[in-house]
Amino acid sequence: MFVDPRVVHRSRDLLDRAEDLFEDAAAVEDDGAERFRLFYLAAIRAAGAILEVHEPARRTRRGATDAWSRIKARTPEYAELAEYFGGLSRMRAHVEAGLVRSVDPTLCARVERRAVEFLDAADATLLAYEQGKAGRSASAGAVSGPHVA
Repeated sequence: MFVDPRVVHRSRDLLDRAEDLFEDAAAVEDDGAERFRLFYLAAIRAAGAILEVHEPARRTRRGATDAWSRIKARTPEYAELAEYFGGLSRMRAHVEAGLVRSVDPTLCARVERRAVEFLDAADATLLAYEQGKAGRSASAGAVSGPHVA
């Protein structure tokens, strides 16, 4: 299988940004709202890294366009994680709008754990792609065989 170095670079960039956001979140000492927001953003960057590997080069924007729906469609093995974070999208928007000023520490800890899972999934996806075991087909841009995670 052809491994496109541009895909590797873009996916690695998104994963690096996700890891930076995660580290920023872990360092925040607040009421949980900012930590929650940063963990969520880390997860969405990790989702972007996965989508970079699994979506065709020319993305057709028919149907769902949010990252969580696209993850469920392209990588069903991560559907549960995508469902979890998709369910937090409204809360993240409310935090960013200032409508939610604190987040329960238990929820924040759960979001942190799930974000770690997404970062690990993105790392495994990129590694499998670099090894030619997962990702886009060289000819049609379709998703290849089973994903190694």
